[in-house]
Amino acid sequence: MASSATPASVGHRPVATTNAKKIEVSGELTTGSTLQIADVFIEDEDGDPLSLDKMNNADDIKWYLVDNEAADPSGTPAATGTAFTIPADAGGKKIKIVYRIKTATGTPDSAFLPATVLLTSASSGVGGDSAADGTISNKLRSVTINVVNESGKPTDELNGTNDANTPVVGGTLEAVLECAATAAAECEVSNYNFTWQMADAGTPDKFTDLNNNNAEKHKYIIKGTEQNKLFRVHVTPKTTKATPENKRAIRR
Repeated sequence: MASSATPASVGHRPVATTNAKKIEVSGELTTGSTLQIADVFIEDEDGDPLSLDKMNNADDIKWYLVDNEAADPSGTPAATGTAFTIPADAGGKKIKIVYRIKTATGTPDSAFLPATVLLTSASSGVGGDSAADGTISNKLRSVTINVVNESGKPTDELNGTNDANTPVVGGTLEAVLECAATAAAECEVSNYNFTWQMADAGTPDKFTDLNNNNAEKHKYIIKGTEQNKLFRVHVTPKTTKATPENKRAIRR
């Protein structure tokens, strides 16, 4: 005589590692960078292996942009799955990933609750200028204007000032870009669009676009009709479909 069968046997749920490094992420915490989850570190008493494919297919990986470390990820995630491209307007924010571990084998094959990790160099191996605390760096850090006047100008006798940084008619304004250290190779002027703008010194908040006929668009030559004016340059990346990462520099 045989007994009735037992309920189907079960193993143990996978859990997140207790080590500081929770996941392995390639890429940089820099606007425009694509982050890719390569591994999730787990503990499974039965030795069942992780399945990123299961996690990816079930939307069990959610990426959230947050303002600070204390912020709780909520609402619609910025992305799901194993990859995420950081938007151009995300500079200064941080990323939290909410993920439910799934294993390729085993019953049950998923963690009881999702885990949350703040992406930093320690927690994920991610790179970036400010990856130590998880802050996203702007690819384009700043734009300044270099004034290149004709030799010997300005002088008080000729121009009413000796300040070498004052633009003089006939001189050239040149946009100078500074990018994050991890994006230095992308800081070529050919990667950006430049819109030069001008305002009257008496109304410094009313800038209008200039028609720049110069072959080198990151440079602008001051015309004789442009005296007592303020100049600035508006810079946007050429090849992003996200909200442009805008920077302006201003020069009197």
